Amino acid sequence: IGTLIIFAAGTALSAVAPTLEVMILGRVLQGVGGGLFPLAFAIVREILPRERVAGAIGILSATLGIGGGFGMVGAGLVVRYLDSSFLFWIPLIPMIAAILLLMRYLPADDPNRNPGSINWLGAILLAISLTALLVAISQGRTWGWTSSRILGLFVMAIIAGILWVQAELRAKEPLVSIPIMRLRGVWTSNLVALL
Repeated sequence: IGTLIIFAAGTALSAVAPTLEVMILGRVLQGVGGGLFPLAFAIVREILPRERVAGAIGILSATLGIGGGFGMVGAGLVVRYLDSSFLFWIPLIPMIAAILLLMRYLPADDPNRNPGSINWLGAILLAISLTALLVAISQGRTWGWTSSRILGLFVMAIIAGILWVQAELRAKEPLVSIPIMRLRGVWTSNLVALL
């Protein structure tokens, strides 16, 4: 709920931003929304029976892919036919509805539940893999796609990615459940979102 409130506040700030700097600040606050899907996955795993978790995560993954695709197309239509501030006002409506629904229906945390721990090794390996991949992709044209720096970054991304998967498979509390990611409904939705 807190994450959604910060996300909604950033969205509202961007909608009314009088300057580019204020809009950028709003967009930074919206960046907190990046944590919504991992939080949603965690909530699903916490409150649903085990046999329904995979299907629910598949639906959440599909929502991410479909929403991202619709958002890109819809944004073009909004900019063409409405003021650009509507790029923020329109999604603010379901955000507020989601906050209200969660406040009403999300079960309270069990105070006796062990809060778990953070898989630091998995987090570090994932950060290394993604950072190396993104730097290689963003700098490939400038540094040369076959330069030693770019090739080294791609190799680093692959090796760190493989080590991350191994660490997640061994972790008591993984950041990402690799067995769930192997399910057809989950990996296909994520592939569509990526593409």
